[in-house]
Amino acid sequence: MCLPGRLRVQPAGMDSRGDVSEKTSNGHAMKKSKAIVGTWQRMMRPWLLSGVALLLAPASTASAQTATTAATTAATIAAAAAPAEKEPFFPALEEYEKRGKVLLIREKMLFEITARDERVKKLDAMAVSFQTIRRLTDGDQQLTQYLQLRRRVLEAIDEISDANNRQVELAAMVDTAMTAGGLLPQVSTYLQDVRRQLLDLGVQQQTAEKRLQASHQTIKTAIQNIPPPAVFVSKTGIEMRLVGTGREMFYVSSRPIPGASFQALRAAQAAAPAPAAPDATAQAAAPAPAPAPAPAGTALAAPAGGVPVGDSSSAGDISLVEAVNFTRWLSEQEGVGYRLPEVAEVTILHRAGVLPDSAVWTLTPWRPADDLEFGRMCDRFGVKLYHVWDPRRIFGGEIFWGELPEARYPGLGFLVVTSAQTGWLDRWNRINAQL
Repeated sequence: MCLPGRLRVQPAGMDSRGDVSEKTSNGHAMKKSKAIVGTWQRMMRPWLLSGVALLLAPASTASAQTATTAATTAATIAAAAAPAEKEPFFPALEEYEKRGKVLLIREKMLFEITARDERVKKLDAMAVSFQTIRRLTDGDQQLTQYLQLRRRVLEAIDEISDANNRQVELAAMVDTAMTAGGLLPQVSTYLQDVRRQLLDLGVQQQTAEKRLQASHQTIKTAIQNIPPPAVFVSKTGIEMRLVGTGREMFYVSSRPIPGASFQALRAAQAAAPAPAAPDATAQAAAPAPAPAPAPAGTALAAPAGGVPVGDSSSAGDISLVEAVNFTRWLSEQEGVGYRLPEVAEVTILHRAGVLPDSAVWTLTPWRPADDLEFGRMCDRFGVKLYHVWDPRRIFGGEIFWGELPEARYPGLGFLVVTSAQTGWLDRWNRINAQL
């Protein structure tokens, strides 16, 4: 029996009826195939007609439809692709930013290493300069170069302070980069190496700063140990000469105060109201307001009828009170202390052969050692005498003798003295002003 729509294969040796059945089955298969092809043709006909219509349509219509279809397709593709592209885009940007920060860290680290090397060279050069300056014999040159070296040392200390601040900021950048994570292994290793180098730089800079501070103190001590200048000229034009040794060093005017210098005080006193009677013993008499000093090396103006301007002769016929007033006026003009010498100081001058050409006053009270009655009389009447140093024995055979503070003689003048520090400060101010 043969089922409809199914093919049946007849084994070999069957009869002729089997052949008929096989032909019938083949016929049914052919009909079914034709039916399927027809159905496909009917389905494709509308699509074919649409394609023909598009081909036959005007060019503008076809272009508009094509553009619309392309725009719709592009928007669909972009919408579908956007979620897919968002993921790889931002990690790439983040990686780029990380790489830029690492490169910046590398650039800053190279700068710090270069600055460290330059600093080491400067420190070595400063040490050589210090040894060279110590061998100089001229005090002015020594002070000049010590002051320049001191300035370089202070600048180096400031540079180290600035380097410390920069490296603190750089260490913070390294910590931020390492905390962010997502770095390549070699980048993480490099950042760890940078952190270690920063720690080493900090230790080296601390050592260098201590070395510089020690050098600064050494330079200050060396400056203080420079001997005062042998001679200096005061602001009012008085030449001062260094005498003595060690702690006994002091400056004394090269000669008794000239008359032209002393007349400046007399002119000021003549123009001012008369002061109360001074006490020469305590040097309490304050001078009248004095005029501004003349530039160094020039003569002071003298009043009408006084000593002519430029007169260099020693001021004579001066009492102790007037001499004390002059030293107080001079101290105000110079800004440092000037006074009359003591007996101990003129004794040093005598031993050194520094002998004035006239007798001069001293601030040391005088009392006769071999006349007790005279001494008692002076005490009874409140009379005090002062030593006069007369190395050339102008007034007699004694080098030292006593005189009343109000006494005046044409050949009696005075010297002025000041400490050794005055000449040292004068040179310090002069050289500092030049640098």
